[in-house]
Amino acid sequence: MEGLKCCGFNNYTDFEESPYFTDNKVFPPYCCFDDVNGTEPCTKKRAEDKPVQGCFKQLLSDIRTNAITVGGVAAGIGGLELAAMIVSMYLYCNLK
Repeated sequence: MEGLKCCGFNNYTDFEESPYFTDNKVFPPYCCFDDVNGTEPCTKKRAEDKPVQGCFKQLLSDIRTNAITVGGVAAGIGGLELAAMIVSMYLYCNLK
């Protein structure tokens, strides 16, 4: 949540029945992300007023941004694995 600047899967309401909220009666500080004043506890009223979105949208956006890179790396690793299997099968078949 810190790195993506987000709160919960959808938003702050994901924490309403969590042990963290029931024990502390506040939401995680990322749900009330505010560069100016980070010392106040993140109450329900403050969380409602902040436009912090859920992490799912942020994570999906990051995946879409880096999809070509991730796909290229995965294809490269798959190709390397396939080449290693071909070489090992060739060596196995030519053992005497």
